[in-house]
Amino acid sequence: MIETANLSDQELMEKVSVGNASALEALYDRYVRQCFGLALRLVKDMSLAEEVVQETFLKIWNRPDTYYADSWKGTLLLDGGTLFTQFSHYIDVLLWFLGEEKSIKGFRRNAAHAQAIDFEDTGVIAVEMLSGAIGSIHYTVNAFDKNQEVSLTLVAAKGTIKLGGEFMNEIVYQHPALIDLLQVKPNNPANDYGSYRGSMSNHDMVYKNLVLALSGEESAVTDGKDALKTVAFIEKIYQQIHL
Repeated sequence: MIETANLSDQELMEKVSVGNASALEALYDRYVRQCFGLALRLVKDMSLAEEVVQETFLKIWNRPDTYYADSWKGTLLLDGGTLFTQFSHYIDVLLWFLGEEKSIKGFRRNAAHAQAIDFEDTGVIAVEMLSGAIGSIHYTVNAFDKNQEVSLTLVAAKGTIKLGGEFMNEIVYQHPALIDLLQVKPNNPANDYGSYRGSMSNHDMVYKNLVLALSGEESAVTDGKDALKTVAFIEKIYQQIHL
């Protein structure tokens, strides 16, 4: 614990990403009280709040390769599906911009992983939102060798913007130009797991906002209700569009 006590949140997260248990313990000691306070306010039950906090810290623990090689990965019961494990944060963004869905249609296929996973590796979804917006979601984990692109394009009455890049971390196009790209801070690099790179390492920003929101210094960017909307959206896709 001595070696991690003076590290920043970002430095601790970098150590957690390569399996440093002491770094996870330092993060836990640093934020457990704030997390428990927020969880208790949301769920209003001490036992359930403790479970929420435990699950929160488990989620940021990047397991070693032996964990990922375990038999649960790819099973429908324990893994859940490609949208849950690979694309849920991007659906967060979609719902944040456009609101809740009205209807969903589409296709799902397991094109290249029939022997490895119980669910789809590719999908195309058409959505109609309660706001009146319509759009489509195209997703796959079959890009050769590395992430190709994650992008979101919004075409509206008074402008168009496209967010893109390997991890939806770049402003690719905007008209009119509302954002001064020279003022945009550089992104943190992707986590490097050796055999692959992924998960833009900006989780420290979420924790910083959480702490500041709990102390009343700024408003919370999101909350548990928003997370549940994403879960409900993905579940609706899986219930209505069969493999």
